[in-house]
Amino acid sequence: MDWPVEQPTKFEFLVNLKTAMQIGVPIPLNVPVRANKVIR
Repeated sequence: MDWPVEQPTKFEFLVNLKTAMQIGVPIPLNVPVRANKVIR
C-alpha cells in the first residue's frame, strides 16, 4: 500500500519567553532575534 507523503513548505520558529522564564530555561539573546514570533 502506498501512502502519500507531504513535505512542509514553511517552517515557523516560535519562542515563548514567558514560559521559558517560568520554568527556568535560559534563552540566549540571539534566539528571539531569529524567531518568527516571540511570546513575551
